[in-house]
Amino acid sequence: RLVQLAVEQDDEAVDLALGAGGALGLAASLAATERRRATRLAAIDAVAAVLGPYALPRGHGAEALGLLVRLAGDPSAGPWVRRAALRAAAGLPPTAAAALLAVGLHSSTGVDDHLVRAGAVEIALARHDFPTTGLVASIGVDDSELVRFTLADGLAQRIGRALPRARAE
Repeated sequence: RLVQLAVEQDDEAVDLALGAGGALGLAASLAATERRRATRLAAIDAVAAVLGPYALPRGHGAEALGLLVRLAGDPSAGPWVRRAALRAAAGLPPTAAAALLAVGLHSSTGVDDHLVRAGAVEIALARHDFPTTGLVASIGVDDSELVRFTLADGLAQRIGRALPRARAE
């Protein structure tokens, strides 16, 4: 909300809110270090809310994006923190989203990695700009039934969204 208020003011206010000592820096710090999971998840959601629409287009947020990539790939963070970091991909530009999702899609270092991969598949398929060809080839043979089912469900939903557009054309 602080960044949204700054946007209503001027570019200088936005740059202050997005700088290291501003709202983005504070949220990123909590996301990186907070011990309580609920607070950490809220901080990750705050970083995600600011990163795509405000920070990256204005040249800020490279550190915060790096943090999300690290969290998504860190088995010690736990599956729910990792999935929260991956959810940020929904609002990111395509290149940044692909880099973040690649970490989750290829996760194979922890006990709960199937939960992380399933979350990454769900987010990837919800994006209209994420290519499915490589995803089907690699995830279609995943060891986890949950991941394969998430892929099938996501593909069905994507096709369902595309059919009305195709019929209209």
